[in-house]
Amino acid sequence: MARHSKVDSPAELASGSGATRTRFVQKRGYYAVHHWAEERGEHPFLIVDDAAIFRGDGSAHAERKEGPVYEVQPGGTPAVPTGRVFLRFAKHVDAEKREDEIRKAGYRVVEKIKWAPQAVWVEASSGEVADSLRNLNKLERIDDVENVEAQMIMPAATRV
Repeated sequence: MARHSKVDSPAELASGSGATRTRFVQKRGYYAVHHWAEERGEHPFLIVDDAAIFRGDGSAHAERKEGPVYEVQPGGTPAVPTGRVFLRFAKHVDAEKREDEIRKAGYRVVEKIKWAPQAVWVEASSGEVADSLRNLNKLERIDDVENVEAQMIMPAATRV
């Protein structure tokens, strides 16, 4: 598996559409290990779902899927991109019939949504988190696309 390079990941991301648009800023000096397991005796800064956040610039374990860590702005909540992207077309468009355009943008469909035929989950053809994030604008330029949203995992919030 290719190694993640923080240089390859955008310093800032805007995700979603309209009133649900969220801004993320890369948290320098941190990296995430996806599908993390505790057997190595490592001590993460934070565990979010199945991703562990560590201080530093990356590990020496080339076999692991690593990626950047972002912070929600405003607020500073840590957010780890999974590499998956939610892609929604206009209501009249069947996303399954647009797979060729998605492929040309550098992505592959990883999940079709039965109850929403105009939407799919995609990821970069390379499988790399950085590639998924860096090329979101290619998805946005596809005709009839209404929403492009990088999947971010974050700590659970408690309501007061």
